[in-house]
Amino acid sequence: MKIGTYNIRNGDFGRHIAEMAGEIKAAGLDIVGLQEVDVGVRRSSRIDIPAELSALTGMAHHAFIKSIDLEGGAYGNGVLSAYPITICERHELPSEDAEQRTVMRCVIDVNGVDVNFFNTHLSTQEELRPAQFARLNELTRRYRPFILTGDFNIVDFGEYNAWQDAIMANTAERPLDSYFGELYDGEIRAIDNIIVSGDLQIANVAIPESGYSDHHLLVCEIAVK
Repeated sequence: MKIGTYNIRNGDFGRHIAEMAGEIKAAGLDIVGLQEVDVGVRRSSRIDIPAELSALTGMAHHAFIKSIDLEGGAYGNGVLSAYPITICERHELPSEDAEQRTVMRCVIDVNGVDVNFFNTHLSTQEELRPAQFARLNELTRRYRPFILTGDFNIVDFGEYNAWQDAIMANTAERPLDSYFGELYDGEIRAIDNIIVSGDLQIANVAIPESGYSDHHLLVCEIAVK
């Protein structure tokens, strides 16, 4: 399968949904995790962004989970898939009194095999992320095989040490700077990642250039070992 992760920054306030769909389609993805997704939010013209992207990419299946209420709608994470999504769950991550962060777990039927696909967007507050990583590790240990996509907002690759038997697309040895915006003050800009359980393997990691969000789309190929 070809997998992607993409922080779409609410489709640039809904103005570049078609262009982002074109990037996703050009990458030939089977499944993509989306972060900073609006559904029915005033700032993005109340567009149901996952539904719109699904229609424009031809990826027949989509899901969304809310992290917070926003401007009359919902803001959170989404998934587009060429394969049927049979289950979609919302799990809250420890966030204290900061913006509520979540992870979605989708069970995707890939030619009769159930794949646990997680997608998340972690806090920009470094002190909150250890507990968030611990919760993600707990969930991904429970459901296997797993694929986890997300914007992790790391400042050090050591933050990924929660996983002892997982494989990453974006690593300290071959970092790919996926974020190019101005709001993040971390030194590391390789903050988007695709992480899989040890029974899977990753190949052909790449970042197609993008100018419509403040993140690039990160893609890779995943296969069973």
